[in-house]
Amino acid sequence: MKLEKLLFFLGSVLVFYILINYYIYAHLIEYFSLSRSFQIGLKAFLLFAIFAFPVGRISELTKKSELNKLLLWPGSFWLGAIVYLFIIFVVQDALNLFLRLFLGETIFQLFSERSLNVIGFSILGLVSLILGYGYFMARHPKIRRVVLAFKKLPQDHNAFRIVHLSDVHLNTIFSKKRLERLVRRVNRLNPHLIVITGDLVDENAARSEKIVAPISQLKSQFGVYAVTGNHEYYSGVKKATEIMEKAGVRVLKNERVQIGDILNLVGVNDIESKRFENESIVPYSELLTSVDPGLPIVLLNHRPIRLEEASHAGIDLQLSGHTHHGQMIPFNYITDLVYEVSFGLGKIGEMFIYVSNGVGTWGPPLRIGAPAEIVEILLEKRDN
Repeated sequence: MKLEKLLFFLGSVLVFYILINYYIYAHLIEYFSLSRSFQIGLKAFLLFAIFAFPVGRISELTKKSELNKLLLWPGSFWLGAIVYLFIIFVVQDALNLFLRLFLGETIFQLFSERSLNVIGFSILGLVSLILGYGYFMARHPKIRRVVLAFKKLPQDHNAFRIVHLSDVHLNTIFSKKRLERLVRRVNRLNPHLIVITGDLVDENAARSEKIVAPISQLKSQFGVYAVTGNHEYYSGVKKATEIMEKAGVRVLKNERVQIGDILNLVGVNDIESKRFENESIVPYSELLTSVDPGLPIVLLNHRPIRLEEASHAGIDLQLSGHTHHGQMIPFNYITDLVYEVSFGLGKIGEMFIYVSNGVGTWGPPLRIGAPAEIVEILLEKRDN
């Protein structure tokens, strides 16, 4: 039954995806006077673009890396192009409906053939610029600095620096050189502690393992800690955890550690553990039974969920990721509806929460309206 539901879901998604692509094709050709051979070429390009990403993702399982790159790079960019072409053509259809109601004509009757060609190429140029901007923003994470004050922080450790990374997604799109640059930027911040709130490993664990080595070069006084995200479960959580631990990352699995005499660090498994490992969700009150109540409590949870529970349990700061803040406009509006805090700094009761946009990408290698970020959190002593 589960397999039947999965196949039905995947089939429905594929049909919807093909229909959107046909909608885009049907609107594109309205702007151009195309010869029959050019139309055949455009159809061939769209067929390749439509299936490049899904076939590329499937081919990752065969570990044919060159085929993956050949398919995933154009396929991933096409996913981004679909979003903005679809929005443009929906607006066009709304405009045509308005014009037909009040003028009895559409823009294709109001403009000459030459003007329509110019408009068509302008649409393609605009979408290309959007994709270029999004790719640049994805490749150049911002340093986001957050200063928080806690009464329980020991005076001797005022200005304690945590670097928070999330959603790196070590996949075919994320190169080893790019990871090396990320590690150098983090190390230049001289963090006391580095935390990774899930999705370091992507579905293709073999690819993640191939490029993860630079993570072992992360430097901080108290080490590197992580928790699992949903993608670690998709790739196989046992293998994903092994990859992280071989790179020198301590993975917290529903457990807590004390960082010197400075703070309590608590890490919980992603909720996918219930589906993939048949694990029960551990109450925070149970996890916190042996913590030092005189020190700040920092929680790592991949998703920004269970916020009221965390606040009531006495947690001082929750660090999360997962949302990508939609990764591209307009999907940020969806994450804002789904999550109480979908990005940036928030406060639930007495607890602070920071939700990172993340470092990497999934699907389109683009960041539009949700810049990639490395979060530098400075903890300061509050006197009262």
